[in-house]
Amino acid sequence: MGRLFGETFPMRLPLAACAAILLALAACGKKDEAKTPEAAPAPAVAAISGFAHDPAFDAAGFYRPAPDIVIGKHRLSTIAIGAPSDFAQWEAGDREGLFGPILVEFDDITSPTETNEMGAVVHTVRIRVLPTAYQLTSGKIAFKGSDPAIGAIVIDGVFDPAAFKAGRETGSSGNTPVLSATVQIGQEAIRDRRFTFWAGD
Repeated sequence: MGRLFGETFPMRLPLAACAAILLALAACGKKDEAKTPEAAPAPAVAAISGFAHDPAFDAAGFYRPAPDIVIGKHRLSTIAIGAPSDFAQWEAGDREGLFGPILVEFDDITSPTETNEMGAVVHTVRIRVLPTAYQLTSGKIAFKGSDPAIGAIVIDGVFDPAAFKAGRETGSSGNTPVLSATVQIGQEAIRDRRFTFWAGD
């Protein structure tokens, strides 16, 4: 027992102090836990395998992202889609001299530039990614490929029917997007990215 101003009181101060310290430590622990970031979820990969296309759906042309898609030093410059005959040739196993019915091209934006035959300034280092799997059906596209320098490339998109039809009829959609897609490049998943259309020369 102890005395305070002549009155007795139980010797409980040390226990109270210990309790306060324990509570403070627990609170700190909770704050620390709150500050610890959770692991980012793994990016979704399109669950496709093999090669399949709808022969009645002709989407041949070049699809360019607007705005640009840049991951590190690599910029996705275009998605090139071949004619239905290119798909048939690829799926029949005859792939000699065929780049691929769907080809994704990247520019290394740290590489030197040059002026091409059309007068455009382009980077000299380009990476072309062939499909390891794809599906092209009426109004939809799914693509899977990979490159040692870039990693996995997955595209899962849908075409805007009206804009796609108009772009095909005129040979270009101008600034009007015809394709909306989720694009995974390496560990980066970019959602709702738009692409314009150009039929080529």
